[in-house]
Amino acid sequence: CPVPLATCVRVEDECDIAPNAVPVVIAVRDPNAPARACHPQLVYVEVCVPPCPPRSLRVSPCQTEIKMDFGRYDVEIKSRNGVIVVDYDN
Repeated sequence: CPVPLATCVRVEDECDIAPNAVPVVIAVRDPNAPARACHPQLVYVEVCVPPCPPRSLRVSPCQTEIKMDFGRYDVEIKSRNGVIVVDYDN
């Protein structure tokens, strides 16, 4: 079912998106939520990833950073200070 996507998203290095990438919706910690919340509030962001499973997935202990490694391509999502930053690397 469709979910509302976060509007406070900044995309970096959009030219490094993998060829044939597919859009995927990811739940991330709300960048406006209090840092010490017992149950983190989530928002949803759409990212483009290669059409294969990630080799590794790392989530920071405070759940504000997500790194997906697809081998040659990486996607990093950082959620802090009211903004979600999606950074593509190849």
